[in-house]
Amino acid sequence: MKDAYYFSHDSNARNDPKILSLTLKYGVAGYGMFWILLENMRESENYKLEHKQYIYNSLAYQMHVTGEEVETFIKDCIDEFELFKSDGEFFWSESLLKRMDKFNDIREKRKKAAEARWNQENNDNNNEINTQDMQMHNTSNADEMQRDAKKRKENKIKLNNIKLNKIKENEKNPEEEFNAETFFEEKDEELREEDAVLTPEDLYAMDVITLFNKTCTDLPPFNLKNYKLIRQMILWRRHECPNMTDWNNFFKKVHESDFLNNRLPGKDFDKCKLGWLLENKNFLKVLEGNYKNRASPGTTEDLSFLDRYAPKKGGEKYAGDNSTG
Repeated sequence: MKDAYYFSHDSNARNDPKILSLTLKYGVAGYGMFWILLENMRESENYKLEHKQYIYNSLAYQMHVTGEEVETFIKDCIDEFELFKSDGEFFWSESLLKRMDKFNDIREKRKKAAEARWNQENNDNNNEINTQDMQMHNTSNADEMQRDAKKRKENKIKLNNIKLNKIKENEKNPEEEFNAETFFEEKDEELREEDAVLTPEDLYAMDVITLFNKTCTDLPPFNLKNYKLIRQMILWRRHECPNMTDWNNFFKKVHESDFLNNRLPGKDFDKCKLGWLLENKNFLKVLEGNYKNRASPGTTEDLSFLDRYAPKKGGEKYAGDNSTG
């Protein structure tokens, strides 16, 4: 599976004197450009970016500015704000390098610890049984493990189906509105007690949930009650929306739809919540534009299937519909 890119982020980074200086010159947009650069560094080999025009153009597309503006911004981050370092060929963030060294060190230690436990278990088995008994034992264990794995998979499918069926009634009684900053603080405290770190999957899901709450302001905000299920449903959708740009476009389509936001007069549709949107059939319909707003009278160019063929009051079809029968 492709690495789900992650790096730790100080919650008070915006108060750093260098960041304040950057914001004073470039505004909040500059703060966003800075984090786009850091995210691209995290996704790059050795966590560094090249001083290349095609790199500037790629960044410009993500930031919605010109390549020249990106080049000037990077130069200021190096020379004026001292947020990045450069050797003329690459530029990078010293802070990000330190954080990723720590992250990779922890991951490597856990890998070695797991390998050591596995080797110790194998050695213990070799000391207790002879070769023939071990072969029979391993064959028996393999069969049992396969049966257990199959049973766990079946139980997981059943559980997910039950949760999917209950998600609508669960979300009708939200216990607590989702707050990303508070959730991270609580999650960090729990994980520190276990000498662990947030998983990349957790961070990815948090970003998607936060984006939903910020974009789909006319829909009920996500609450923590169904977090584990929503997290899994978000991860299932990663092949359709592999990055936050894709998710942003998806939620924009949702927010722009009068039908999904229950803005249409005479229609009462209140099913649209994050869990409902993540269900397979609903998710695909949004991607395919089935919930786009109806076009101006006299045209059917941008009408969804429902808009083109659903009758108006009195049995009339929408204007521009030339179908018969």
